[in-house]
Amino acid sequence: MDMKKILLVLISIILITASVSAISLFTAQDIAKEYLFENEMVDIYSQQTIDCDSNMYFVIPIINSLGELSFFVPVSFKTGDIIINKNNNDNLDLIKTGYVLKALSYSDSGNYLTTQLIDRINTLINILNSRKSRLEGILEGDYPYDVKQEVTTTKNKLVSLTSSLSDLQENLSTLIVKQQEFIYSPSCSEVSSLINNFKTSFDGYGELTELSLAYVIAVEDITKAVVADPTMDDSEKRSILDFASVPSSLNSDITLVYNSLSSTVAFYNNIITTSTNTTGEKNLQLFVDNLVSRKDYVIVNTLLEDYDSDFPRYNSLDTVFNTILNPEYKIYWTNQDKVDSLQKNYSELKELYSKGQYTQVIPKVNKAKSYALVILEDGLVEYEDSTSSLAYYLVGGLVLLLIILMFVFRKKKGFKKSNKEDFEKPF
Repeated sequence: MDMKKILLVLISIILITASVSAISLFTAQDIAKEYLFENEMVDIYSQQTIDCDSNMYFVIPIINSLGELSFFVPVSFKTGDIIINKNNNDNLDLIKTGYVLKALSYSDSGNYLTTQLIDRINTLINILNSRKSRLEGILEGDYPYDVKQEVTTTKNKLVSLTSSLSDLQENLSTLIVKQQEFIYSPSCSEVSSLINNFKTSFDGYGELTELSLAYVIAVEDITKAVVADPTMDDSEKRSILDFASVPSSLNSDITLVYNSLSSTVAFYNNIITTSTNTTGEKNLQLFVDNLVSRKDYVIVNTLLEDYDSDFPRYNSLDTVFNTILNPEYKIYWTNQDKVDSLQKNYSELKELYSKGQYTQVIPKVNKAKSYALVILEDGLVEYEDSTSSLAYYLVGGLVLLLIILMFVFRKKKGFKKSNKEDFEKPF
């Protein structure tokens, strides 16, 4: 076997091994479910892995019962681990990419950025360019100066409108391609560039209505100039007016394009607002903070509820705490100082847990565990010896009491016998 074949076999083995060790989206969603509260659920949608610093992640959205985003769970595609980076900027970049991916992956009623809309704009441009060619034909003809002057003004207005539409068509075509590339191959390194495209791709759309109206008014000025000119016959006038006329569907087409773009701009502006600048950074940071808190929640529950090999006779650490602090047994532990410390610490950690302050609970649990180890090692008070001593003294006391009673009884009996004999003795 030559070197090329050996190399191909090795590459195939590496690729197969990598694919086997990697996880699926379904598995990542199951892993994310460990982080849920009762009123939450995984937002299931078909997503690609996100490339961030040469690592691949599934960024799973978690939503509440109202469908609102609570946070995201980044799951390593390779290992299935929940990823929280030490560098907070890396966390923000990954969550931002996941947020934008989610927003773009769903069909939204307010987003009209489609090839159909772009085709409609392109069709309108072609119709208007046809009108421009007609105006140019009029300018080449032998018509009065005043008429040609109005035609020139109208042509300029028309060029402004078509230029604006052409810029929009080009920008939107570029945006839709980049957006699809991002959805199929999302990357942290590309998300900022894509968001910048959101900001610039709709430039000029707000002027469409104004530019269209200016063109219509200019055509009306041609009509006035043609009608007022005494040198042309009716046939020439009708020919000019027909060539210079506004497309019958212009108003409805411009209105449709403008309204569609207006709604689409609002859709993308919402993504921009919630992922960039001060407001967006606060929003993303909240997602990161919620993720950190929820991970600590899972850690706390694992510490308290899972089997701990340091306490082989107990099911869980929480069982250890409750056993030691059980009112029926609490007073019998030898190390009462540590019992008091455990009682205080355990009460504090339960209060923090109830408030959702899981990060602060973790050191409390570890401290409580250290107290419990000492308490169990020191053990219970040896009440058996104390009971034996007490019994000894009680028995001894009873025996002594019996001896005294017997002595007293015998003495009284002897006294009675002596009196009887004295009584029976004759004088």
